[in-house]
Parts: sequence; structure tokens; C-alpha cells
Amino acid sequence: MTRPAAAILFAVGLTAAALAVSAAPATASTSVSSSTAAATATVAGTPVGARTQRSGPAPHTKGGRTFYLDAQSGDDQAAGTSSATAWKSLARITAADFRPGDTIALRRGETFTGTATINGTGTAAAPITITAYGTGDAPTLTNPTGWNMLQLSAPHVVVDQLRFADGVVFDNADGVGIRGPKYELSGAIALTDTATDAYIHDNEFTQVGIGVKTYATGTLIAHNSFHDLKIAFRGMDSGSEASYGAIGISINNSDARVTANEFINCRSTDSPYGADGGAVEIEGFDHPKDDISIDHNLSLGSQGFTEVTETTTTDVHLTYNISDDYQQFLAYDTTTHPDAYLVAHNTIVRDRDNSRLFAIYYYREAGPTPQDSWLTITGNIIQMTGGSVLKDYAWPHDHNVIQGTLGDAPGTGDTLADPQFTDRAAGDYRPLPTSPAIDNGGAAAGRTDFYGNRATVGAASDSGAIESQLRESSGH
Repeated sequence: MTRPAAAILFAVGLTAAALAVSAAPATASTSVSSSTAAATATVAGTPVGARTQRSGPAPHTKGGRTFYLDAQSGDDQAAGTSSATAWKSLARITAADFRPGDTIALRRGETFTGTATINGTGTAAAPITITAYGTGDAPTLTNPTGWNMLQLSAPHVVVDQLRFADGVVFDNADGVGIRGPKYELSGAIALTDTATDAYIHDNEFTQVGIGVKTYATGTLIAHNSFHDLKIAFRGMDSGSEASYGAIGISINNSDARVTANEFINCRSTDSPYGADGGAVEIEGFDHPKDDISIDHNLSLGSQGFTEVTETTTTDVHLTYNISDDYQQFLAYDTTTHPDAYLVAHNTIVRDRDNSRLFAIYYYREAGPTPQDSWLTITGNIIQMTGGSVLKDYAWPHDHNVIQGTLGDAPGTGDTLADPQFTDRAAGDYRPLPTSPAIDNGGAAAGRTDFYGNRATVGAASDSGAIESQLRESSGH
């Protein structure tokens, strides 16, 4: 496709189906409750990782079975129901049919090559879980020449404490470019339409073309690390050279939540556009993309934060994210028909290139005429050294602190000033007590800020993703 160039899980903006997903993993893993404040305290420099836990024995859900995989000592002809009778390969998972409460446990410290499909049926109370057991590093799934490592085709599946490295690539041998099954299943974890209410958490993704691609509803993706990604495809598409990939998460259906993840260097220069990639893409012609929350995430050095393409889409909220990236924070291409997008209480820094933060890119066909109803921009901190916040259209904007060019007259509560970060060079984006962001944010967009602290302290909320906790609450 043309690509020109932490918090606590809370229920704000979440639909009923996604809320059901968030409750499901309680019986499968305790790692979701770990604090992300420490993990995001130093947000500059090297990736802090996926926070994968030392899980010990394989978790067990009441009423379910546990199947073990051991890449070194396993045997696909064995029963698989104990570590002593473990299966060996990912292919053996594909051959099985799983029931509610079943667990698939991969031995830590080992590498599993190829791809597995999760078939069967989980339930909200008893999901199918694929996770790690033993001690040592997270088990690694790799598939250097394949479209994916793990395909979910069952409802209510939990994936946690795994590492995905080196894979998710495809070529143009079929001559159809970026489309068809190779595109639809290109994700280290690829969710088909039937994989409803999945929960993907505490995993690591590196050197893959796309981390998670979901065509299902009810997807919850939380507390994962996506870093140092690569291009999935470079070749001819629709008559011109194109690239696709270096994308953390690709959302291709409605009712999804992306929260408390890290996106570090989701960008590749192996592209005819100079560079390609990004943290999150909302894309694909197959389904509307409605009721999506992208919140409390950290993105550093990615090509962009969110791009929307080839779809009708409404009620998408981007809140309490920190984005210190290249290009746009939010871009629509001309195949997109959006409505009721909210960008609220994010901290956005751009000094890596001259960027339009909110952009419309031409792609394939002429697009609809922009309208105020597409997007509201409120309560953010934006610091730019070039380009402008608004260029293609002056969407409604208020209570933002902006250092740089706005591209329109300030709205209610908009302040053009230095946001006064505590130490941005060291990755500390907290506003100083003298910052114009303090009490300038208007209404909060949720109960907690980026770090999981109260979103309103003092007379009003602060602009940006981080709420200063240094003064009395004044009744809030």
C-alpha cells in the first residue's frame, strides 16, 4: 500500500464484547495485572521489552487439558499431555481440535519454526490459551519465509508470554500485489474472522513484517512489545512499485482495543517511499472498522502512529498515547470514509522530519470531502520543529498545547507555547509544574493517564498523556 512517507486496562470506550475479552484471561495468566509504570518510566533508548513473565508450570484452566511442546525432546506421536510426553512441532498444534479451557504450553528457551493454526472453540469463561512453561527466555516462534507463525481460527483464544521473531513476508509470485490470502494472513499472529474475542498480551514481536493482524471482532491487544520491524512486501502493486509492512498492529474489523503496548522502531527504509511502517493501521476493504480504542500506548521512532485506509470507519478513539515518531499521528488515505474520530490527551513530538500531523494522502482514487465530523483534536500536547499540525483540513481543535505551526486559528483553550517537558531527551514527557499544559486539558478522556494515575488532578485535567500528580486534587 502506498505509504508516503501504560497503564491499567480500563473500560472507557470499550464495547461489551471487548469487555468480555478483558475478563477472560483471569484464569489463564496473572501477568496482565503487572504494573506498566516501571516499564515505561524510561521511554528513551533501548526497548524495554514485552515484560514476559517467568511462568513456571503451565497454567491450567479448570475443566481444560494442557498440551506441551518441546522443540528439542518432544515427539509429535506422543500424547502431549505432560512435559515428559510433549509434542515437538507447531504442525502438531494445527492437527488438533481444542476445547474450552485447553492450554497449549511451549517450553521456554526453545525456538519453534513454522506456523500453527488454533482450531476448536473456547468460551469467555474458559478460553483456549497458548503460552509458555518452564524457566528461561520466552519461547520463540519463527518462520523466515512464511506469512505467519500463529493463525487463530477459534473464538476466545488467549496468547501470552511468547516471542515472535523473523517472519511475515510475501512476494508477488501470484501477480496480484498486496491482496489475497497472502495479505490477509500476513501477521506473526493472524486472526481470521472466526477468531472472535481474542486476547493477545505480554508478547514480543521483532523483525516481523506485521506483528498482529486481526479480521475478527472483539480483539484486545495489550502489554505487548513491537520493535525493530521489517518490510513484509516490496514489489509491483496496481502498476507501480510499492511496499507494505513494518507495522505493529493491523486492524481489519470493528470492536478492537489496543492498549498499553510499546512500538519501538516500527519502520523500515526498505521501501520505494524512502521509509514505510507504523504502530497501528486500520485497513482493508472487507469490514467496517467501528468502535476502536487505541489508548495508553508508547511509540518511539516508528514511521507514523496510526494510518487509516480502504474502509468506512467510525467511533475510533486515540487517547493517552505518547508518540515520538516520524510522519503523521493520524492519516487518512483517500479510500477512507471516517466519522467520529477522537484524538484526546496524547503527547505528540515530531522533530525527525517535517510532518503533517493530521493528513489525507492520495491513494488509488479520489476521496470524500473532509468534514468537521471526521475528527476532533482536544487536550493534547504537540511539539513540532517543522511542518504543521493542520494542513489538509482544519478539524475542530481545543485545549491543546502546541509548540510549532498550528495551521489554523487557535481554538478554545489552545495555547501556542513550549509544553515544558521534564526531560524529553531522557524520555521523561511529564509536564513541569510551570507547564502551560497544567489544568489546560478540558475534560479528561478516561479515568487514568498514560501511567495509570488519576486523569484529573487539580482544577481540570492537563493537556497531554500524562497528568501531573504534584498538586492537591481540589475535589477530583
